[in-house]
Amino acid sequence: MNDSLPLVFEFTTNRLQDWENTTGKDQFITDTTLQGFGCKVTPKQTKSFFVRGRISKASTPRKVFGRFPKMAIIDARREAKILLEFSLDLQGQILQLDHEISDDIYNYFKTLINKRLEFQPISQIIGERYFWKNKFIVSPNVLDPRPDTETLIEHTLSQGKFCKILDLGTGSGCIILSLLDEYKDAIGVGIDKSEDALNVAKQNANLLSLSQRVSFNLGNWCEGIKEKFDLIISNPPYISENDMKILSKSVLNWEPRMALTPEGDGLGAYRHILDGAKNLLIPNGKLILEIGYDQGKQVTHLLKNHGYKDIELVKDINNKDRVLSASWIE
Repeated sequence: MNDSLPLVFEFTTNRLQDWENTTGKDQFITDTTLQGFGCKVTPKQTKSFFVRGRISKASTPRKVFGRFPKMAIIDARREAKILLEFSLDLQGQILQLDHEISDDIYNYFKTLINKRLEFQPISQIIGERYFWKNKFIVSPNVLDPRPDTETLIEHTLSQGKFCKILDLGTGSGCIILSLLDEYKDAIGVGIDKSEDALNVAKQNANLLSLSQRVSFNLGNWCEGIKEKFDLIISNPPYISENDMKILSKSVLNWEPRMALTPEGDGLGAYRHILDGAKNLLIPNGKLILEIGYDQGKQVTHLLKNHGYKDIELVKDINNKDRVLSASWIE
């Protein structure tokens, strides 16, 4: 591979889509935003990303990152950086691509890249994800925590102090653990029907030193619970069976289906939760739910039919319906 990279500019999707190689041989473009990140353009206009660095005593790029346009330019740049930093075990240090990289590290990096090219989520590859204020362990057994869900945390904190919290469908535990980290005197219970998910949640509780204030139990929504709570929260599966067909491969092929959809119209989990939660809330207790962006009216209707009051619909940072909260008033 030619070490001379004469074309240098900030990569954008449109700029790379419009670029044509008319030289009859491979051309190499470097990205000004991330040192060492580049794009190879063949005479047939095939575009592939690469990370350029000195690997052992070699001075040429060693790894094609993925064919364009399978992955958005900005994501490819960001993900190449994350995976290389993880391979080098930099632990928050600034990535420098001018230092020597051993063959072992290169081969490990290559393995990670190949996993991503199979659409495995970055968080699963490196085994962690930042959510709210903390880092959480994730695996293929739990839903990948998403920034949208932080709207649920933010809204809950705006509702005042809670002392006893129930998290239905806890998954990685990121919701209840984030809240317990904020409410220093609160205790909580997380319920999930997956033992594998509960094992991840317990690991995260240990990681955040919250194991003494939370218990994680195997169960199906509200069934068999005898305690009372002043807050019940949930990010249940809410994608309809039809909408599952249009999900990206990184979601559909790698995240647990039971955490994504209850099948049918996508509202089945809400029906179970609303029916049982009113028996577990203290008077004036709060129920706070994440919803799909197009489910606000439907879930509001369900809440009213089940007798909940003070219903509030909250939008996320993208101005889409994301959270519904309500009170149970006997």
